[in-house]
Amino acid sequence: MDTSPHWSVVRELVEEHALDRSIVAITVFGSLASGTERPDSDVDIEFFSSTASEWSIEEYPHSGLVVDAETTPLAFFEHKIEQYPFLCYAHFRSIPVFDPSGYFNRKHGAIGRYFGERPDVVAFWEERYQVMRREKAQGIKNPQGGVEAYDEAERRFSAQGRVTRDFWRSV
Repeated sequence: MDTSPHWSVVRELVEEHALDRSIVAITVFGSLASGTERPDSDVDIEFFSSTASEWSIEEYPHSGLVVDAETTPLAFFEHKIEQYPFLCYAHFRSIPVFDPSGYFNRKHGAIGRYFGERPDVVAFWEERYQVMRREKAQGIKNPQGGVEAYDEAERRFSAQGRVTRDFWRSV
């Protein structure tokens, strides 16, 4: 990890949450994971929990930056990998910063195999990410991402060809 303010926040959050035995892994994603963060970028961090009952996201200030903290139950994550792997691209691009048991690395291997076999899905998400980065740089919050991108991915890449998931219907 480098010494930027963003990574300093990550280090503090890891130190704080690593003490919680229910936290199995912690990853960073988004611009921080890809190395494209700007001074005004948020810190996207995900906590994989063995006790959380549902996925949640919380946005809060920390050391002059905005943190977008997701809490992901393990069962939800595993269900998503099995049933909706095409929605796991952010996980594919994530960087584990706390993974003492290797849980995330094992799941990341399965996700990596899927995307290795599906360049069409990779191209879809890379195109969406490029647009999102451009729009975020213009100050647009949740640009062409969010629910619309997940719906489109599900229609294009699922066996059903339609939206069937009951999660991330609104964020």
